[in-house]
Amino acid sequence: MIRLYIDSKFKKGDRLEIPKDEFRYFSSVRRGQGEVILFNRIGEEALGKVSEKFFEIEEVRKIEIPLYNLTVAVALPENAVIPGIIRTVSELGAKELIFFSGKRSQAASRRLTENARFEKTSLESARQCGRGVPLQIKVAKDLLNISPPTNSQVLFFDEASSDKKSLDEKSHSMSSVVAIIGCEGGWSEDERDFAKKSDYHFVHFETPILRVETAATVATFYAIERMRKL
Repeated sequence: MIRLYIDSKFKKGDRLEIPKDEFRYFSSVRRGQGEVILFNRIGEEALGKVSEKFFEIEEVRKIEIPLYNLTVAVALPENAVIPGIIRTVSELGAKELIFFSGKRSQAASRRLTENARFEKTSLESARQCGRGVPLQIKVAKDLLNISPPTNSQVLFFDEASSDKKSLDEKSHSMSSVVAIIGCEGGWSEDERDFAKKSDYHFVHFETPILRVETAATVATFYAIERMRKL
């Protein structure tokens, strides 16, 4: 089965032109063979057939794979690990991923403008893992410019043990959760102070210091399991 992305609402009987990049994937990687299913950004998939460079929709259905109202924010890491973080967060079912520049980030902040490249990786992940709505990718200038949704619970993952506001496991369910992971060099004291004043919940794992990509995976899974329990 081949999943192709089209940014359009689906309707039975419609004949949609397949975007060039998607048709190139179908023609070269898949050699123009196999069953084709379309997916879009609103959780729909369409069944039908390919005719030249068009797709004729015969059936439309909703994708039932669950997604969580979870935002994962990661301080901008080295270039090589970004695609892996996007794929992992996407596959686990988070709604949104934000990259921001940490005060101790070693990566160049100019890559915060490369949202188009991040978006391409997100779409490829959605194609592979079967999610109905691609992971939304955003960028923020720094920690101070991440704006958690109203009534959300913010989990601040800190590599250092802390006696600051800890996570109350009995706290009531929130409408959404934001998980924030720092950079390779760790958090600065200014960033920790900001998190404390913002009433974020500090989370510390009793493990050796984790790489950014490992921390993003563990934090995403931890947040999802917490949401499921609450």
